[in-house]
Amino acid sequence: MASPVWVPTLERTDLPDPPALDGLRELAENLWWTWHPEAQRLFARIDPQGWARARNPIRLLRETDADRWATLAADERFVADTSTIVRRLHDDLENGADGLGGDLGGPVAYLCAEFALHESLPVYSGGLGVLAGDL
Repeated sequence: MASPVWVPTLERTDLPDPPALDGLRELAENLWWTWHPEAQRLFARIDPQGWARARNPIRLLRETDADRWATLAADERFVADTSTIVRRLHDDLENGADGLGGDLGGPVAYLCAEFALHESLPVYSGGLGVLAGDL
């Protein structure tokens, strides 16, 4: 019998979600952000260096300090952009939208563990990993 394999994970803890920025946690926990560049840009605005290090929104939310959250919550443009992007997530979830604006008329993807969604979500299946998703 093979020995268990340890897969690194983050402990589930409370993430900051200031009332003015309601929905950031939900956005971070839904893979919807991986194919919506505007959501990725929003996370990058929280902490550009932190985002560049791991491109992982959950880690970013956990590591952002209280002073930065206060600054972002007071930034009307950031609050409005957060609200708009979270609303788009909700619209897609409620309407079953593909995020591309219409019926695609057939199959659009082959899903395989070798295709990565994003570099912050490691695939431990071996083989090509992120490279396969880059073709």
